[in-house]
Order: sequence, then structure tokens, then C-alpha cells
Amino acid sequence: MMKFLIVLILALFALSSVNASSAIECELCEYAANYGELLIQSNATETEIIDKVENFCKVIPSSFQATCDSLIANYGKQLIQMIVNKESPSTLCAQIDMCASSTEAVQGILECDICQFIVKQVNKYISGNATEAQILKFLDTDCEVFGKGGSVTCQNIVNNYAPQIINLIINNASPSQVCGLVGLCGSSLKIEEPVQGELECGVCEVIAQQCSNYIKANKTESEIVGLLDQFCSTLSIFESACDTIVASSAPKIINLLLQNQSATVVCTEIGFCGNSSSGNNNHSSSEESSSSSQPSSSSESSESSYSGSMTGASSGSASGSGSGTSGNMKIYIK
Repeated sequence: MMKFLIVLILALFALSSVNASSAIECELCEYAANYGELLIQSNATETEIIDKVENFCKVIPSSFQATCDSLIANYGKQLIQMIVNKESPSTLCAQIDMCASSTEAVQGILECDICQFIVKQVNKYISGNATEAQILKFLDTDCEVFGKGGSVTCQNIVNNYAPQIINLIINNASPSQVCGLVGLCGSSLKIEEPVQGELECGVCEVIAQQCSNYIKANKTESEIVGLLDQFCSTLSIFESACDTIVASSAPKIINLLLQNQSATVVCTEIGFCGNSSSGNNNHSSSEESSSSSQPSSSSESSESSYSGSMTGASSGSASGSGSGTSGNMKIYIK
């Protein structure tokens, strides 16, 4: 129950920031219904369910307690019966006029909160020396706490961003930094200024992921660089680091991705990821090594060669072969 309440409180604080009373009522209804569903599955009686849900209303922020109490008083028994009849929380809350046809107005805010919840869970699992495969399995279970509607959003975030999230956490990013960097929290969010160079690996891998998307879309090198410049402008405090990496390494990133290298391998190869304590120093030495060992034709590919060969590039998952370490913590990336 405690995890469920923490998630609810996160969502309610997010909703309070957008002054959407109808959305708040809808979220309260759906979370109460999800909680009721869990209680029914545990064979609790109707009286026990009502009592527990009433207590549930007492632990949420005070500004929402009256709405929660009113919901349970007016619709508690009806909600329970509808849950017993296998109605989904979103359907039953719409039927009692607590939800409109959608809650798209707060979707972005909820994605941000769900992302930060995921990051905190990942940080916990990394501290326990879990492998990436174990973390993904744990997160699948964690997403269930959001109910049938929110769990889809949660699972999408896990599927699309988990490798990037893991690598950013290994590089000591905070939850707000991670979620801002992967684009799930807005630039207005207050976040700490990162230590110089601390997040270069994570920024590089996000850039490589974006490059992979552009490569799959058959963009030319100049088009990719232009799109990356636009992408960097969305990264708030990470914009400068992003611009620097794009300016210095975009052609190398593209060439390595065209060789079907993963984002992690790409960023290790050009010196932004790896065992070096200084991304910039490692970057310089890697550039020298790369330029001396690779044929000049690879680094000087013509514009036309990109557009003809990009469909064969790797999708560029932010995770690649190898491992990342942080202190005594060890995590293996697929």
C-alpha cells in the first residue's frame, strides 16, 4: 500500500501545479479504483475496503482530502460493485462522471512524475548490484502500481528510455536531471547544475540515439547535424555539453553508427564514456587514436554516401555491449 500511496501523492502534486480540478477528481477516482481492485483481489470484504480507502484519503495532501472523502462517500459502494464486475478504473470513473473522455492535459506532467519514480527505483536496484536484465524485470512489476492506464505510460518509458536512464544514473545524474535529459520533464523544472564532465557520457549516448533515429529516416549528414543542433536546444542545462559534442564529434558518431555500433560503444570509442575520470581528456586521446587507425575515406565520406546507406544503420539503442561501473557498484549492460 505504501508504494501505491507514494505514487498517488506524486501524481496529485503534479496535478495541483496545473490547476485542473476535474483532472484531479479523475486521478483520485482512478487511483481509488485501482486500490480497491487490489483489495478485492486480496479477498477483503466491502466494509474492509471502504474503511481502508477512507484511511487512504487521510494520508494524501490536505488540499485533496475533501474531494477524496466526497468521492468515497458518494460512490464508494458503486465503485466496488463495478470493480467486481470487471470494469476498468478509467471506464468506471467515466461512467460516474468523474473523468472526461481523456486526461491528455496532464499527460506530460504525469510522464515526468512517472519518469522520476522509475529513476528512483533504478537507483535503488543499481545500489543492490542488479544487472540490467534484472532491473527491467523489476520495473515491469513496479509499473503495475500505476493501474491499467498509468502502467502503459510507465511501461513505454521503461521500454524506450531504460538503458539511457541506467547509464545516466551510473554517471551520477539526479532523477530530475535524467528525466529532463531524456525529454520527459520540461526545462522549467528546477535541477542541480551537474559537475563539469560528469554527464558527458550520458549526453553523448542520447545524441547517438537521436542520430540513429535520423539515420533510419535516411537523413544526410548535414541534415543530421542541423537536427542535432535543434535537439540540443531542448536540453536546458545540458545544451552546452550537447552542442560541444555535436560540434566536435557528430561525423564520427554517424560513421560509427553506420558500422552498426551501439550508442555505448560509439561514445566509448570517441572518448566520452569509459573508465577515464575526465571525458574531455579521454575524448582528445580517442580522437587521435581514431584518426590514426581509421582510413581517411571513413571520416571523409561524402554527403551522398550517407543518404544511400542510412537505412542499414543500427537503431542505436542507448545500451550496448560492455559494462559500466560506479565505485563498488557493478552493472552489466546488454
